[in-house]
This record gives sequence, C-alpha cells and structure tokens, in this order.
Amino acid sequence: MLLPALVCVLVVQFQNTQAQNLKPVFVNITGITAGTRIREDVQPDTVIATVIAVDPEGGTVTYSLDDQADEFFEINPSTGQITVKARLDYERTTTLRITVIATDSDGYATAYGSSFQIEDANDLEPYFKETYYNFNLKENTTVGHNITLLRVEDRDVSNNPISVTCDNNSTALARSCEVFGVGVFNRSTKDWNGFLFLQSPLDYEVEKSYSIRLIANDGIHRIQQEIQIGVLDVNDSPPTFVKASGIVIKEGPPVGSAITYVSAVDTDEVETRAIRYELTGNEEAKRYFSIDPVHGNITTLKPLDYEDPDRTLRGEFTLTIRARELLNNVSGARGNDSLTTAMTTITVRLTDVNDNCPTFDKESYSVSILENIAEGSNIPLQMIVTDADSGSHSSFDLQLDPSTSFRVTPTSGRSPVIAAITVVSNANIDYERPPRTLVLTVKAIENGPEAFRQNCSSSADVRITVEDVNDENPLFPQNSYSAEVKEDARERDIVTTITANDLDSGKFGTAGLRYSLLPAEQKIFTIDPVSGVVRTAGCNGTCGVAPGIDYEIKKRYDLAVQARDNEGVGGFLLATTQLTIDVLDVNDNSPRFTIPYTRSVYEGQTVTTDPLLIKDVNDHSPEFFPQGNYTFSMAENAPYNTYIATITCGDGDAPRTGNGKVDISIDGGGFGKFTVQSNGTLNNRFLAQILTSSRAEFDYDTNSRYTLLVKARDRGNPSNTGTTYVIINILDVNNKNPYFDPPTASVSVLENLPVGNLVTTVTARDNDFNKQLQIQFRDPTRAFNPSGVEVTNRTLFQDLFSIDLQGNVRVKRRMDRDVVSFMSFTLFVEDISSDDLQNGTGTLFIRILEYNDQAPQFELPFYNLSVLEERPLSTFVGSILARDEDDQIRSYQLKSNPGNLFTISLTSGVLQVNGRLDYEMQHNVTLVVEAADSGSPSLRNTTTVFINIININDKPPIFNQTLYQIEMVEHSTRIDTLVHVSATDKDEGDYGEVRYSANDPYFRVDSSTGQIFLKPGADLDRETETTYSFQVTAYDSPNNASFRLNTTVPVYVALVDKNDNCPIFDTPAGYSGVVIETADVGDQVLEVFARDADAGINRLIKFTIDRDSAQPNAADLFFIQSIQSNFFDKESGRIEVRTSLRNKFGEYNFNVIASDMDGNNSTGEMCSTRVPVTVRVQEAINDAPIWLKPPSSNFSIEVLESQYRGMLVYDCQATDLNSGLAGIIDFSFNVQRNLTPTTSQFRINPITGVITAEVVFDREQVYSYVLTVVAKDRGDPPASSETVLIVNVLDVNDNDPEFPTRNGETIPYYFVVPEGTTPAEAGVIGVLSATDRDTAHKNNKVYYRVAAGNEDGLFSLNRETGELSLNPSRAAGGLDREQKEVYSMDVLAYNEVHDDTVIRARRKRSINPSIVTVNVTVGDLNDTPPRFTDTDYHGCVARDASFGMSIARVEAVDQDLTGASSVIYVKVSESTGDYFSVDNLGVIRNRKLLHDIGSVQPVVRIRADDNALADLGRSAIAVVKIFVTDTSNEVVVRVSQPSADVRAYKDHFIRVMKMNSSSAQNDIKYVCIREMRDRVNGDGTVSFTESDVVVSAVGQNEDGTYYIFASGDLRNTLLAQLDDEEISFFYRTLHVQDVVTGSESDEFELTEDPVLAIFIIAILLIFLAILLFCLACCLIRNSKKKKTKKLRAASEEMSQVEFVRQERPPEVLASVNPAYDNQGYSYSGDGDLYTVMPPAPVEPNDYDESEPIIITEPIEFHEACPPTAVGTRVNPVYSYSDDNDVYAVVQKPSQAPQQPPVVPVIIPAVEGRNTDDVYIVEPVPVEPNDYDEPEPIIITGPVVFDEPGQQMAPSPDDDDVIDDEPVIETEVYPYDDIPEEPEDVIDVEFRDAQSDTSSNSSANSLPPPLPPTPPPVRNSPSPPPSPDVDSQSDASSDSSANSLPPPLPPPLPPTPPPARNFPSPPPSPHVEFRDSQSDASSYSPSDSLPPSPPRTRNSPSPPPSPETDENQLSYI
Repeated sequence: MLLPALVCVLVVQFQNTQAQNLKPVFVNITGITAGTRIREDVQPDTVIATVIAVDPEGGTVTYSLDDQADEFFEINPSTGQITVKARLDYERTTTLRITVIATDSDGYATAYGSSFQIEDANDLEPYFKETYYNFNLKENTTVGHNITLLRVEDRDVSNNPISVTCDNNSTALARSCEVFGVGVFNRSTKDWNGFLFLQSPLDYEVEKSYSIRLIANDGIHRIQQEIQIGVLDVNDSPPTFVKASGIVIKEGPPVGSAITYVSAVDTDEVETRAIRYELTGNEEAKRYFSIDPVHGNITTLKPLDYEDPDRTLRGEFTLTIRARELLNNVSGARGNDSLTTAMTTITVRLTDVNDNCPTFDKESYSVSILENIAEGSNIPLQMIVTDADSGSHSSFDLQLDPSTSFRVTPTSGRSPVIAAITVVSNANIDYERPPRTLVLTVKAIENGPEAFRQNCSSSADVRITVEDVNDENPLFPQNSYSAEVKEDARERDIVTTITANDLDSGKFGTAGLRYSLLPAEQKIFTIDPVSGVVRTAGCNGTCGVAPGIDYEIKKRYDLAVQARDNEGVGGFLLATTQLTIDVLDVNDNSPRFTIPYTRSVYEGQTVTTDPLLIKDVNDHSPEFFPQGNYTFSMAENAPYNTYIATITCGDGDAPRTGNGKVDISIDGGGFGKFTVQSNGTLNNRFLAQILTSSRAEFDYDTNSRYTLLVKARDRGNPSNTGTTYVIINILDVNNKNPYFDPPTASVSVLENLPVGNLVTTVTARDNDFNKQLQIQFRDPTRAFNPSGVEVTNRTLFQDLFSIDLQGNVRVKRRMDRDVVSFMSFTLFVEDISSDDLQNGTGTLFIRILEYNDQAPQFELPFYNLSVLEERPLSTFVGSILARDEDDQIRSYQLKSNPGNLFTISLTSGVLQVNGRLDYEMQHNVTLVVEAADSGSPSLRNTTTVFINIININDKPPIFNQTLYQIEMVEHSTRIDTLVHVSATDKDEGDYGEVRYSANDPYFRVDSSTGQIFLKPGADLDRETETTYSFQVTAYDSPNNASFRLNTTVPVYVALVDKNDNCPIFDTPAGYSGVVIETADVGDQVLEVFARDADAGINRLIKFTIDRDSAQPNAADLFFIQSIQSNFFDKESGRIEVRTSLRNKFGEYNFNVIASDMDGNNSTGEMCSTRVPVTVRVQEAINDAPIWLKPPSSNFSIEVLESQYRGMLVYDCQATDLNSGLAGIIDFSFNVQRNLTPTTSQFRINPITGVITAEVVFDREQVYSYVLTVVAKDRGDPPASSETVLIVNVLDVNDNDPEFPTRNGETIPYYFVVPEGTTPAEAGVIGVLSATDRDTAHKNNKVYYRVAAGNEDGLFSLNRETGELSLNPSRAAGGLDREQKEVYSMDVLAYNEVHDDTVIRARRKRSINPSIVTVNVTVGDLNDTPPRFTDTDYHGCVARDASFGMSIARVEAVDQDLTGASSVIYVKVSESTGDYFSVDNLGVIRNRKLLHDIGSVQPVVRIRADDNALADLGRSAIAVVKIFVTDTSNEVVVRVSQPSADVRAYKDHFIRVMKMNSSSAQNDIKYVCIREMRDRVNGDGTVSFTESDVVVSAVGQNEDGTYYIFASGDLRNTLLAQLDDEEISFFYRTLHVQDVVTGSESDEFELTEDPVLAIFIIAILLIFLAILLFCLACCLIRNSKKKKTKKLRAASEEMSQVEFVRQERPPEVLASVNPAYDNQGYSYSGDGDLYTVMPPAPVEPNDYDESEPIIITEPIEFHEACPPTAVGTRVNPVYSYSDDNDVYAVVQKPSQAPQQPPVVPVIIPAVEGRNTDDVYIVEPVPVEPNDYDEPEPIIITGPVVFDEPGQQMAPSPDDDDVIDDEPVIETEVYPYDDIPEEPEDVIDVEFRDAQSDTSSNSSANSLPPPLPPTPPPVRNSPSPPPSPDVDSQSDASSDSSANSLPPPLPPPLPPTPPPARNFPSPPPSPHVEFRDSQSDASSYSPSDSLPPSPPRTRNSPSPPPSPETDENQLSYI
C-alpha cells in the first residue's frame, strides 16, 4: 500500500513541472552586447551595464556571472547591475569574455554570453631601456662626441609620442645640461631612440663629475633617469697653492729664522709633477726674505723691525710667490706658461714688541702765562709725546712732579699724544708773590710691569714764566687821613702828602698811580697826580677870606683822594681814601659890633660897672628835620651839577655862636658823584642842597641806588655831629638800543607747510625798563635756488614769508623749493617808546626743504630666488632694486628676516647669505625687503622675496657610536654577527641612503645592514696580536659617487685569552745554588724564573717542588714560594730554607714544577713544565747571633705618649753559639745602612740591649716607629742578624680642645640673628667647632659650655655638637635689637676624661685656645616707629624775614639700625594756610613772605615717618608753635662781651631770662633771640668787645593762649630781673649791662677820649693778671715738688713682704685703663645735675685665667679728698695686717731701662674690713711739667700658675718652658708716714660747654665731661655737707619756673671707668666753692683737682646736699 502512494506523489510532481517549466528570459542586455568597449582605467565599483531577465512564471530571478568574468566583474544578484571588480589592464588582455546567468526561483537558468573590448588608457609610465648609466670621459674629449645611445619605451598605445629632455631646474643640473646635450633618432608613442653627446668642453679642475637628469614624457607621465659622468684628468692644469696664507709674527726674529712656508700641488691626477718656488715682483721683499725652492720655507735675510724708518709701509710685507712645475727631473727644466705656473701673494705682518720708550718732541719747553690765568684753562703750550711702538705698546702714562697748581692732561694715552698742562689752582700763581718762574717736570712712563716702567720713561722740563697783569688794587696805608691848614695859607702851600702802593709792576704798579681829589668841583685844594702832594689852590688874592679858605666860613673840608693805576687811563684799578682837612683859625678879623647900641642914662643914675655876660654852651647836637632817612630819585641821564633835593638841619645852641652854626657834608656812599652846597637858613635851620658833581655819570644797570651818609657838624669846640642817610634811587631812562638774541638765526621749513603756519619766532631784547619793541623785515632780502644760484626775480620770493611786530614769522604764500630753496632776511627792531632813534638789526636764514610725496617702487611685485644650502657667508643671492622718480634710494633693509639668514646691502640692495643655510632644517625662506628714499619725509615701500634652498649632499653619515669594541676568544671560528654598526644621514633622497664598506683581511661588513662578520678561514692569535682594529666606512649617495660623502669609525676587536701556552723556564737546563748551613729559616737560596705567553689567570704560574724527584729530605729542607717578578713577562719562584740546615751540608737535587692558571686545574686546561734544581749546603765557620727577644721579626710593642725622656722602651736579648770573641754580641740600630746606638728618638745600650726613649713621645705627631735592631758578634769576620721591632705609641688625654687661632689668639665667631625671630624660626644660629689632637675617641671627644656672657640664658649651646641656638624658655619671642644689639659670650671647649697617666708641663699660657668669643648680632627689623626727642617745639620768625628762613627744627629718632637717616618729615597741617614747609632734616622754613600773616599764631603739625614703615601708618606727630615778631616786640640786651663769645651762651641766655625768683613770678614762656651782633657805636665804629642781643619773648595766658611781649613790657620784665638779688647774679655772669628798646639802642655813642682811657685801663689789668698767674704757677709747682719728694721718701720704708701660697688663681675683677672715658657718667635729665652711674657688672669667668692690672700715675691725697685704702688685685686670701695702718699703692718712677725685680705684695688682713672688696685707684691725668714725673713700670717676669690648688715657684732652669707675663711692680707704705699737707682750698669752677638748651633735656644729649668724683660709700649714708659750701642758688631742673642755672663750666677732663667694691671714704672735712668772677662765697676753677677713685659697683649715688645747687656736682 505504501508504494502506490509514493508513486502517486511522484507523478503529481512530475506533471506539475512539465506544465510550468519556463526559463527566465533576458529582456534587456544593453551594455553587454558584443563589441562593447571599456577603458582600462575605469575605476572599481563603476557600473558598466544592467541586465534584466524575467521569469515567465513570475518567479524571482537572480543573477550571477561565470567564473571567467568573476575575476574582473561582479553583478548584483537582485538588480542585475554589473560593476567593475578589479582594475583592467589593456596590456594584459584586450578582450574579456563575460557570461550572465539568470536563475529563477525554481532553479531554472538562462545564460547570455558576450565579450568586452578593452580600450587602452595612458596609465603606464615610459621607461628607459637601461636602468643605470655611468660613463667616464677624459677632460680633453672633443665637443660633439656621442657618449651613449638612449632608448625609451612605453607599453601604452594611446599616449602622445615620447619626448626626452634634460632637466635644468637646479643650478647643478642646469650646468650639466649646458655641457651635455640629447639628440633624437626617432620617436613614437611606443618608443624613443636617441643619444647623449658632449656640447661644451670639459675641465677636470673645474668639475670632476656631472649628474644629468633626463626626463621622459608621454604626455601624462614623466619619469627621470640619472646619468653619472665622471671626468678623467689630463695633465693640463697649473699648480694650485694649498698653503699660502699670510702670517703674523713678532718683530725682531733672528736673521735666518723660518717664519712660514707655502705649499702648492699639481692638481692633475695623472703625471703629477713636483713644484718649485721662487720670489718674484716686490724687490723690497727680496731684500728681507728668501724662499726654499723645494720646500717653500720662507726665512728672513735682515732684521725685521716694526718701526723700521727705511720702510714706508709700517710692519707689513707683501710677498709674491710663483710656483712652477718641474718638467724634467734631470735637467731641472721648469714650466713657464699659464698651464705650468701659478702665482700667489701672502702678507707678512709684524706685531709690535714694546721695545721703544716714549719721547718728547723737545727736551725742555718755555712758556709765559698771565698771573690771572683761569683755573681749568691750559697754558699756551703743546707737548707732543710719541712712542715708536704701536697699539697698546705705544700707551704710556704722563705724570707731573707733585704740583698743587698744575696737572698734565691727558694722564695717559697712545702715541702720539698732544699733552697740555692745565691750571688746577691759581692760588700760587701770583706775580707779586714769587717765584715768578716755575719749573715743572713732565714724565712719560711706559705702561707695563713695574720693572719695565722704571727703565722705560723720559721726561721734559717746562719753564713757566709768570707775567704781571693789573690785578692788584692800589692800597692806601690808612683808611683815612687828616690834615690842618691855616686859613691864611698861601697859594700852593703844601697841606699834606698822600700816597698809595700797588703790588703790580710797571705802570700797573706804584709807578703808574695817578691821584685826584673828589669832588672835582671843589677849587680850594689840588693834588699832584704823580706825587700825591696836596696843596692849596690859587686864591686869586682871596687867601684867608671867602671864597678861599676862611675859618669863619668853613672849618673843615671832607674830601676823597682817589688813586688810579695804569697812569689813570683805560683798564685801571682804583682805591679811595678819606681826607679831612681842618682849617685853623687865624686872628684875622677885628671885633665889630653887629648892631648899634643906644642907651640913655639919667643924670645921677648909677650904671653897673660889671655887666652880666651869658655864654652859650655847646650842649646840642645837630639834628636833621624831619628825623629819619631821606629818599629821593633822579634819572640816570641827569647832567652834571643837577639839583636833587634839599635837606634841613638845626642845632639847639645859640645860632649866632659857633655852637649853633652847622656845616653839612657827605661822609660816604657817594663815591664822589654827589656834593652838598649850603643854601642859607630858614627859621634858624640850615638848608643844604644835594647836587650831582661834575663828571658824575650814572647807569641804572650798573648801580640803581646810592646811600649817602650825610653828616652835620657844628662849629663848637669840641664840635657835635649828627648824621642821616640819604637814599638816592636812580631811575631808568630809555637810552639803550635794542638787539636780537641771537643776532643770526637759522630755521628750516618744509615746502608744503600751509599758509599762515608759524615758521619761527625771532627774539629781540632791550635792557631798558620801559621799552616797546617792534620787529619787521628790511631790505636787503636775498633768495637762492637749489643749485645755489641767486634768484633775481623778486616776485618769486618777496611775499613767501611775513613777520609781525612781535617777531613771529609765518608762511605767507605757497612755497616751491624748485624755485627758491634758501632765503636771507634782514631783521630790524625799533624801540618806539624812545624819544630818540633806538634800533638794531639781525639776520634770519630760512632753508626750504623738499616735501617727499612719492614712495619707492620695486621692479617686481615679488621675487623668486634660489640658493644652494651651506653656501659661505656673503654669497650673492640676488639684487633687489627699487626706483624713485623724485629722490634717490637712501637705504634697503630687511623688515622680515627669519633666523637672520640673509643680509641686504644698505645702498645697493644686493642680497647675501648671512647665516647657515640648511636644507634639512628649512626648505625655503620668505623675506620682506623695505626700500626708503632720501626725501623729506622719507617714504618707504616693501616687497616679498621667496628664496628656495636647494639641497646638496652636505651631511655625511654619522655613526651612532664614536667607536665599536668587540671581544672574542682567540682562534674563534664564529660565523654569527660580531657587532652591528649603524649610521644615519640627515640628507634626503639618494643623499641620505647609507652604505657600509670595510677593507680588512679578517673581517667583513654587510654593505646594507652594517653587520660585521669574521671572514672564513681567519685565525686570530692573541699572543701574536692582542687587539685588532680596522675602519668601517659609511658613505651616502650610493647611486652617484661624485657627490658621495663618507665617515669612518674604528672597530676594535679585543681577543680573549685561551690557555694555549705552557710555562717556559728561562733556563730549561736547570738551576743550582749554594747556602751556608747557618742560614736562617726563610733565607733565600736561589730564584727560578718562568714565563707564560698567555694572559690573566692563564699566565699566573705557581711553583712547587716535585717530591717524587727530590732526594730524601730535600723537600723537607727547602720550600719554594711563588713571587711575582719585577719583570712584567716573568714569574719567579723563590727557594728558601724551610728548617735549620746545621750539620746537613751536602748536595740536594729536586725538580721544580711551574704550573699555569695559578696551579688551578679545575677546568682541565692547566699546563705544567719541570726543571731540575741542585742546592749545595756548605759548612759554616762563624754562627750569627740568635734573637731571643723580640721572639720574632716585625714584633710590635706599645708605649704611652707624653711620659719622659729616658723611659724604658724594650729589653732586647740575643745569644751566640760561638765562643770567644765570636760569642760576644753588640747591639745597635741599622739606620740607612749605618750601625748606630742612637737615633733621634731611641737609644740602645750596646751591651745590655735595653732601648730607652730619647724624646717624649707625642702620638699626635708620630704614632708608630719601626726600628731595625742588629745583633753583631765580634768574630772575624763578624756575623750578625737583624730583627725588626715596631714601637706603637698609645694615646693619652694630653691635649685640650682648641679653637682655630690667628696670630696667637682664638678667632672669634660672628653670628647674626634677625630681630624678632623665634627659636623655632632661627633654628641653629651657628656651629662652634674645636678640635682635640688626641687620637683615641675617648680622649678627643669635645664638649662645649658657655663660660661667661649668657647670664640671661637667652642662648642654648649643645654641649656635644656645639650648635648655638635661642633658648625657647627665655627667648620665646626672639631678641630685640633696640634692647641690645650685640651679645658676646665666652665658650669653653673641654674633655670629660681625666687621664692620670698624663704628665703635664707646669706652665701657664697667656692665651687659652680652649676659649673662644662668640658674638651674636641681632639683625635689625624695622619694627620701631620714630619718636620725637621733645614734646614742646616752638620758633620765632621776624615778620620781614626773607624766603626760606630757618625758624625751628624738629628731630625724631628711630631706634632701628637705620636710625634718623630713615626718618622723613611731612607737614600734616598748618593753622594759617601754607606759609611754612619742612625739609628732610626737620627744619621748618617760611615759604612765603610773612607781612600779611596777621596776628594769628601759626601752629604747624609735623609728622615723622619711618621711610620703611610709612605704609604701615606708624609715625609720630609734633606740634610746633611759631610766633611772628616785629621790631615793636624786640629789645636789645647789651653785653660787654664779643658777639662770638655771647653766641656760645645763647641757650644759657634763654634759660636765665625764663628764671623765676622767690619774690616775683616770671611770665616769660619762650625766649627768641633774633640776632647777636657786635655793637655799633654812635660814631659809626664797630666795637669788638661789646655786643647787642636782639630778643623777643612769648608769654602764656591763663587760658593757655600765647601773646608776644611788647618792647616796653619785655624791657621792664628783664630790668626787674636785673634788679632781683637772686637772678642778677646770673646776669652778671653773662656780662649783661643794660636792656634797651630798639629805638634807644641807636642813640648810644662814645667819644674818643673815654674809649682811650678804658683801653689803657684794660691793658693794665691784663698785665696785672698775667703777673698774678705766673706767681700762682710758681707756687703750685713748688708745692707739687714738695709732695713728690715726701712721697718718694715714704716709699722707701716698705713693709716686709713674703711669698704666700695661693689657693686658687686670683679672680679678674677689673682692668684699669689709663685712658679716660665718660662711661661712668650720664645725664639725669634734671637740670644740670650730673651723677656718676655705676658700670655694667663684670661677670666672673668660669675658667682660671688671670689678667694684669696696671696702676698708673702717682697718688696724691688732700684733706679736701681724704685717702682711701687702695691696693692691687686684692683677693680674699690677701688682707691688711694692721688695723691702724692704711696702705696705698704708689707707682715707682722709671729710673733705669732695666727691669727691676718682682716684689710680690702681701697685705695683712684688717679686722672689721670686708675682704671681698678690691680697691683700685686711678688718678686724674696731670699735665706734664718740668719736674720728674713718675711713669708706669710694667715688669714681665716669670709668674707660674698651674691647675687649681697647685703653685710652683719659678726656677732659672725653667726659662725655656715658662711664659713671661706682665707684673705690676708696686710699693707699699703706711699712710701715716705721709706728711700732712696744709689745708688746701679746692677751687672748682663748673662750666656747661654744651650750652644748655631751652628745651627739655633728654637722654640722647649727654653733658660735657666732668672732673673725677669720689665715689659714695657702699652701704653707708651720704656725708654731711660742708659748712663752707655756698648755697646761693636753689636746685633746678629742666626749664621750670624755679630753675637757677649755674655759671657755665669749662670743659673738664674725661673720667676713668668706675671700679667695683670700694670702701666708703670718710666725709670731707672741708670743701669750699669759689667763683672766680665774684667774691669768695661763689666758686671758681681750681688749679688742680685731687685724684679720686671711681665709684664702687652697686653703690648708690649720693644725694645732693640740701645747701648745694643741684645743678652743681656734689663733691664729697
């Protein structure tokens, strides 16, 4: 049943298929029909056709291709699109078969086949038939020669016909194309046939090879083919110089010296010929030089001198050398044509040698100068100094012998130098003060070493004659003259003679003086112009009566005598003196009644017979009305005798008597230009007219004011006078011509300047006051064109410019420079305000400049240039040119020049190479060139230049290593790579391809990879050659040998040894030796030698004895030791005795084996060699000693250092087996082959052998000794044996640590710590380092501690490292520099190990090197703001004060390091506006006039800023009160002292005026002193012994405001003080006489008689004072002599002294310096109270160090200053022995130069005294005198201090080890033995040399030094005051109301520094103070002050006595 079902199905299916089986049908086959063409260059994925097929059943059709078409095409299965799958190739096939298959969905398919025709496309490049062309041509090949055939083929058919051309795109290729050409036979699209031929001649010497690049072109493709052609040399080239360079040599080589050589070669490479040389041309060169014809060496024929005078060309020779080819070696024929000869020129330059000295052009010079020659001008002299040398060798220095008046200029220079002498100072150049001839010496000294300078110099004398000029004014011996003449004198009577002197010579001097009388219009007297004789003039019969001399008319004539030098003509100097001629009355008038008298008498009337006559007394002085000065004016052009004014004068005396008649005259100030004429009387007052004198001329510009002193004198006897001042102002008159400044002006203007623009402004000036100037152009005016031709057509230029009245020149119309380029104008100026014509002229030049409006234009818009890389500098690249139609091209420059590779000529535009051109770095460069024309303004234009850099083969290959090293085993057969060399080339293309080559028989290199291999069959033997080396060459351009560059590198092959050689004995036959039976074990018997040719371990030979071959016992008796021989190639084996040979004499034979590899056969390569040895042992005759001690050689022993001489070192022992003398042993040392029992360090006992020390060992010097000890018997011959003993020195602690020292002192440390730095910030301040010379670590460990100076504990010192730092607990906030700037500490370095084995020398060092001073400076931090020194500043200024008057000064201080220098002052505010300013010094000045400031009191606030802290706002403010005063506030204090002395007491004046007394209150707050001047007497004379002090004062109201005293009120206040008993004393000390107002001060006058009387009395008083002073000096001198004698007598009674053991060194308590200072004093600030301040405490030292104390000067005691117990350096162990005796130390006088013996001082203890005190007295310096003055004696004797608790007396034997220390010799005597002196009264005068100021005292101002003061008693009450002390004035302080300042003390000597711990002196029994200027109740200066000890430390200052002025020093 199954089968039918299956069949049924099959049938059905079959039936269905048969019914629908239709194949697909193609409906579109376009694109694939037969013959369809496709180009072969169609791109893949291009659609070339689309087929369409359908299934009739409607099924889906898919497409595919057959296998053949599938290689090139593919079809889309769905769409049927056919695309190209791969590139088609026409040259492969021209037809492609394609079959498309369409398959339906049932699998039925239909196929369609067709074919494509492939079309050719030009897709292939043509190619040359040959791939490589390389030819060689001889350089003489003829032109046109065919070199080779060329063929080019192309497989394409659609291309153009093939063409072949020569590429000329580069310079080199273009050159090749010029030489070679390409010819064509035929060409087509398939091939090209042609040839290469020569078209230009070849020259091997020009170009050795050519590279031709041919280009084949088929229309699309271009290919290149390189052809290399080498040029073969033919002998046709002349020689070429390869060495012909100039040379520079020093002058003076020896004759025959070879200086240089030239070398030439024949450049032909075939038939090269030898060269011969000869000199030609320059005949001068032939005289000096010769040339070796074969070698070319050039030698000298004559000396070469740089300065040769016979030669014109200095220091240079030109040599012309000809090189000729040697044509025939036999005949010597030489070439003579251009092909066989060559010429060159070299220059031989000589360098100068400094072999000439400078010289002057003359040996001496003479010159004259005027005595008034100006400083800085040169005298009329030129000195030419030359040096024949050149360059720096011609430089020299010019010196002038020491002269303060001249100097030589220049002081140095190079030849030639024109030297001049300049006047430095003309102070000593004076004709009137010889010498008048000055001789100077000018030296020219060569520069160079000092020794050369001394020997190379020259000099010249300059004689200067000083000529006279008129520079000395005539000088009258007197300032004024007086004469008398009787009124009846006759004509030409001599009145007097007045002459003057003039220091000038000739007519400039006294001989040329001419005299005249002024005023000239007076006709009464004449003077002889030459002799100066004054005579009466002719009176024409009127002698004795008016108008002649008439006493009744004029009693006195005031004249002036004028002396003019130069005979009174032009250029004279003059002098004037006053001449007063008094007229003497002659009784030449009869009495007459002036009026008629009528009297009536009655009869009987009685008329008196004794009438009453009233006589007038001259009790009135003339007075001018109105009072005061007169002021008048006059014009400067006033004529002679012009009336000026009338003045009126009256006299209160009777007008009819002489007392009431007044004569008026001009006493001064008129200079003879004014006269006074009487003009009668009016109302009993006399009138006088002031007139100009005859010949009087005035000039406002010279002198605009005259002040005449007019004096009126009555005719009384004596006469009275009155004066007034007449001021005459000269009025300016317009009388001077104007002028131009400058007279000629020049200006340039551009031609395009617009019309109306200002060109320039000319300036005219007129010295007149009321001038009015007008400026204009005047003819002539001239113009010129650019060619310099004057323009005559005025219309072209007359209106170009205009000028206004003020001088402004402007453009009037347009300018054209081509027509007018230059104009000249005449300027005219006129003063139109003048009545007469006043004008001036000038010149103005105007230059018209062209205006440039066209820029330059380049020839091309841009440039393309090419240049080969690596061209040398300055290689021409191209020319860049520009043109300008108007102007020339001024310059070219590169505006853009990357890398600065190029440069362009400034003028020609030539572009050149300026830097390295490297194609590999940069292929091209773009430049921007700018051209600028010469127009005005200059215009510019730019262009771009493109430069292509052409590549050349300029980079050789570079290996990556400088050498290569290879190691290989010898005899190796390696075939692998040994090493790989590698090189790179930075060039591109073929130039960068690298190939390798090597030429070596054993190695080869791969040309491409650089791998090096061993050549087959090469066998390298290290023993033959240990190292092989060869060169590997790397070259580039493998395809073109002509451009090829190469580099070589060495390759070293080191052969590693292989053990291929056996040892070889140098004596293969065998060795033999002899040894004595007594030989010691180890003695050498003989030595064998062997060598091995191998290296390293392979050559090391080990020697052994072959026991198998040895006779019995031979190997036991001997052994062999391998020793490296002294010979490099040998090893030795030393055969030595193994055991004792005694009684074993005989012959022994054995073999010695030499094995290489040091006997090590672990590798199995060891090789051995044997040699026979025979040793014969001989019987001994004498045995050598045998050592017992030391038991062996090189035995070591140990000894301690620092012990003693003679110390036992070792006991040597030896024995000798012989008997007799041969058994006796002697010991010695072997020192340099000499036997000796001693060395410099050791001694050996020859008998016992005991070694002892000869020195004290110091391990720090030598730590070990090696001794060779010899034991020698006395046999014949003697036998000996040696042993070596090593002595090692052990270290002990015998050295203290030491700091570095210099000059015997430790070098201090200096560290700096910034202020305010915390300990953490500061870190380690510094590190101290001391060294210990001990070597053992326990002995040289150094520790540190602060011995002194760190009492505050601010610093910490690390005891082990020495690091110094701040102590965090005590200096947490850092250090403050303002508290202390420098901290000084002593640091001790020490060991902590005490070594008992040390034996120390007992000596004392003066300097302890274990102690160093450490100074720590606190670096300043600007942290403190300024602070003003005062709180109350004020100042006074006059209302009429000028600008810039100093008013007051504020001062601020800054405690920082910069101090006041960093303080700046700034005015903050001012209550009155801006009248005042402050400068950098704090000085306040007025910056305006104060006449309008009003009555307001100015208050100025000043701020002081720290310059560094100004920005931080830290500053200080001071308020300054300023008081403006005028004359109504001033009084004059009259003082009878010179003003110079008064100025010194200015501050004291102010203080006295502000004093208060107990009875009155002083209202004066401030005192202002405006002026201190010498007093002017009423007669006009100045008093030099009296002065006036102009004072004003300021008071303060209760409300705090201030007021200025009026003159009257201030005068009353001061007069009240003068009358006050308490204050008047101080005024008397200031010598104040009176106080007056300003108006009263001018009325004071003295007559001559009182002044003369006072002067005589003063002289008598001075003489009396001198006598008293001399008497006092004699008395004082005698008194001092007595005291000195008594002290000397007392010093002879000395107490017994003895030496006492001291328990510890005395502590240094004080060091007394004999030089005084003021450190013990300070100013307390309370007035003038001076106190003695204690010194800074002296801390005890922690180390034992004593210092000398020096006591100087004799000690004198007075009862006024009771004695104090004194001593020298008293320690607690010293004390006084007697309670009743007081001791003093007296310095012994120096009697002899020898040193006196040392006297130690023992002072017994005193009961009840404090033994801790030390008493030291330093007396006051005593002025030197004529008697013997004791001088300090310092004895340096042996004083020894040792460790604490030890003391050793000095011994004469210890002088070499004991240092000397200074010791003070003193003598001790009881004080009671000093005779008492009579009671002396001590006169003490105190002066304040610093002049106390009105402001508060401050700590910053210290008082003057004071006399030494006895110290107060420590812990004892102050002594009671002396009952005789004057207590006139109370204590005062500052400037308060109760202050009474003391008289001014004189400067006092400085005070010695205080000592410490002094006992209290007993109170003074008597102190009396005297005032030398008053009575005995005040105090006065004493002749001498007693010496007194300074205050003790920590003792309080004594309180002032209640009855003593606190301003005075309390004297106890």
